[in-house]
Amino acid sequence: MLKTPKSIFRSYDVRGAVPEDMDGSTAYAVAKAFAKYNPSAVVVVGYDHRVSSPELRAQLIDGLLDMGIDVWDLGQVTTDMTYFASWFYKEVDGAVMITASHMPSQFNGFKFITKALQPIGQGSGMEELYALATQAKRGMEARTRGQVKNIDVFADYRTFVRGFIDMSVLKPLKVVVDCGNGVAGPIVRRVLQELPISMIELCFEPDARFPNHEANPIEAKNRTHIEAAVLEHKADVGIAFDADADRAYVIDERGQFVHGDFLTALFSKIFLAKHPGASIVYDVRASQVVRDTIEKLGGKACMERVGHSHIKRRMRAEQAVFGGEVSGHFYFADNKYMDNGMIPALMVLQLLSQSAKPMSALIGELGPYFVSGEINSKVTDQQAAMRRVRESFADANITELDGISIDSADWRCNVRPSANDPVLRLNLEAKTQELMEAKRDEVLAIIRA
Repeated sequence: MLKTPKSIFRSYDVRGAVPEDMDGSTAYAVAKAFAKYNPSAVVVVGYDHRVSSPELRAQLIDGLLDMGIDVWDLGQVTTDMTYFASWFYKEVDGAVMITASHMPSQFNGFKFITKALQPIGQGSGMEELYALATQAKRGMEARTRGQVKNIDVFADYRTFVRGFIDMSVLKPLKVVVDCGNGVAGPIVRRVLQELPISMIELCFEPDARFPNHEANPIEAKNRTHIEAAVLEHKADVGIAFDADADRAYVIDERGQFVHGDFLTALFSKIFLAKHPGASIVYDVRASQVVRDTIEKLGGKACMERVGHSHIKRRMRAEQAVFGGEVSGHFYFADNKYMDNGMIPALMVLQLLSQSAKPMSALIGELGPYFVSGEINSKVTDQQAAMRRVRESFADANITELDGISIDSADWRCNVRPSANDPVLRLNLEAKTQELMEAKRDEVLAIIRA
């Protein structure tokens, strides 16, 4: 019997512990389900470096071949390389990436792109995928079995991501790069090859045990290595990737973390200079700095729900040129609205090369915004906690695009439930550090009451 527990069919991907929640039979069932949900002639398949990835890859490909689909096997690549291949090669009409993103080593999973270049998630095909997977059985379902073709996507990918910046303006920079022993190391090394930078490499060798730290830089404990290295080497900037390299994070020259919303604001300057008046999408957690920056430059600021499926849908609707999330996901119209980790890394190098100012000053110029960062609280009843927040600030301007957003004269926040865990996530900012800390503690007390 093929293993297809409902719990692994999540908001944005299929993901679980191997072999407890999923195994090779799951990959086979998912492949058949994807083939029926997204009838295809050619599907590209990429995989990360996890111990379970080769077996999942073999079974996934076997399932696609049994459905008569030809597979273009990209080998071990980053998630954004698989996304790129899904639209760059005209013969392709679907993609599957085998990865558990930033999750610990015992996890693995699948991310999907359809022929319409859309991800599969809750409300956008995940329910149908689950139903089809539960019906899957082993055996040929096509008159002719598909064939496998090995594809090296790197040269085309490197040309594409480098095309987002003006290579001629790059100046010598000292850069610390932490790949977290994820899949990014060999790719990053080759993309940055021959650029005028001195690179200090941290955790570049793919190692599924993640021996140095988890490959999830949004967690402060996983940034201590790169923050210390930036200071030790007196580097201009630090760049950290998550395990599958679809997210990039920045550490300034002082060893300080730069939040994703501030990078969204900074990158907006580049896109609005090229596309005056363009729309840019950002998520509800973001600091006011994003909207203020976009509107000051004459762009259209579009707030949207958290999550790549929502951001991508809104970008298409608005014909936006760029989108960014606090979580470190950045989306590009020229990449068919998909996220990419390498492009923002290159954009940071261009910004620093074009300015005589350090990274901290470029961020400081955006204005004084005092943010809490995302704070998670475990609660027994999400809805009851949300109701307490709503009632406590009934006199403020409240919107409910995604969770509860409270806007007051001198502070604002968003409180939203996690899609997968009994957790509420708080993002808060104020006009002063003191007020931010006071309001942060006040809202947290209400949530945790």
